[in-house]
Amino acid sequence: MSADRLPRRVPAAMTRVGDHWVLVPADDAEVAVINETGRAIVEQCDGTRTVEDIAREIAATGVEYDTALTDVTAFLDRLHRAGLLKHDHSPDTT
Repeated sequence: MSADRLPRRVPAAMTRVGDHWVLVPADDAEVAVINETGRAIVEQCDGTRTVEDIAREIAATGVEYDTALTDVTAFLDRLHRAGLLKHDHSPDTT
């Protein structure tokens, strides 16, 4: 997923189970178990923030930006492949 994409989560219930969160989609996408950082990323996937925006928010918690961008991109790619995430191009791109 490129950094200019606007990730948007699909409708899914998010339930805390112990130290993790379970995403249960409304359709036939896969169920996912994520940690607290994953939850923070998913909650930002509202179609208005780019992957870079989300990575900057994660970096603000003390992670190097380049590491955050790599990790956020990989995590969002996994969610997209599982059918839990849609993405659009940023309106700034041609």
